[in-house]
Amino acid sequence: TPLLLVDGNNLRGATVFALSQEALASELARWAAAAELPCVLVLDHGTEQRCWPLGDFLSVTLAGPAQSADDALVRDTNWALRAGLDVAVFTSDRGLTSRVRRQKSLGTVQVVASAALARLLWDFERSSGGGGESTAQRAR
Repeated sequence: TPLLLVDGNNLRGATVFALSQEALASELARWAAAAELPCVLVLDHGTEQRCWPLGDFLSVTLAGPAQSADDALVRDTNWALRAGLDVAVFTSDRGLTSRVRRQKSLGTVQVVASAALARLLWDFERSSGGGGESTAQRAR
């Protein structure tokens, strides 16, 4: 089972910022639990670097004031690969993609476009009867 690392603000951009960080974390937690896939949602900012669980399959990380979410994603990719985990990073950021792919010598790492995860979340929301507006409807 791969560890999924999610560039949160990039994913929000893929939905035309239709989701707040809180709503994104909630939707991603539901999807990750249903899929039984471990995920880390990484977000920029925060008064300090921190991470906390949101359910059994999602952790949310704030990069803190001294680094970007991209820096945290590169760090976490490195850690996971060194721990022997396969990693999938969801981002459409070319700079981050390049930095992550430079770590291929450590193990299996894939980069997947944020729009693909946005689509998975949208499909999950529709199929699970999530109620209310879907991500795609809010993005219009």
